[in-house]
Amino acid sequence: MSAAQTAKKYLFAIATVYMCYLTHGIQAIIYSQNQVNFYTQWGYTDATAGAAAVALAITWTGVGKFVSVWIGGEISDRIGRKIPAVAGAVLYVICFAIMYLTTDSTIACVAGFLSGVATSGFWDGALYPAIAEASPKYAASSTIGIKAVISVAGIGYPLLAAINSGSNWHINIVIPIVLSIVCVIMAALTPFEVRRSEERRVGKECRS
Repeated sequence: MSAAQTAKKYLFAIATVYMCYLTHGIQAIIYSQNQVNFYTQWGYTDATAGAAAVALAITWTGVGKFVSVWIGGEISDRIGRKIPAVAGAVLYVICFAIMYLTTDSTIACVAGFLSGVATSGFWDGALYPAIAEASPKYAASSTIGIKAVISVAGIGYPLLAAINSGSNWHINIVIPIVLSIVCVIMAALTPFEVRRSEERRVGKECRS
């Protein structure tokens, strides 16, 4: 494989990681930015009770992150980066679809929990190492880029939610569903293991 081809594959891996975390940036604030619309969809008419239901769903997102963060890296190290990256993206599609469809706050909490697992249990354990492996020389800068794309989502999505706060508010969920599907495709196509394969090949050549 030529140096140019190798570089393109590593750049695609970096682009995949950034796309995933752009989507995560939306997931992290989707309940809070659409609070009234969500609790109305769940059947709440009292603003205080509705806000409490949304807060509970957000809490369960944190619970999902907490219970899965301890094993995500270990699993990724054992089975590689691709499977957790794809699984996390698929789980995001499912979670956003549940958010779009459900009229039950308990099921919304389940969606929040699963999105937390997808983030910390699958993506954090696979994608942070993947971006460092894709560009070892610039690992620190590439990793900081993750925070940058999350910040972009944190700036752009609230504006989107404000613009579409009326009857067409479901577009605020459709967009992350579409982004999650893009993440599934990109993660499935990304050669996360290229550098590892090359290192094993070089190691074998050195020992022979």
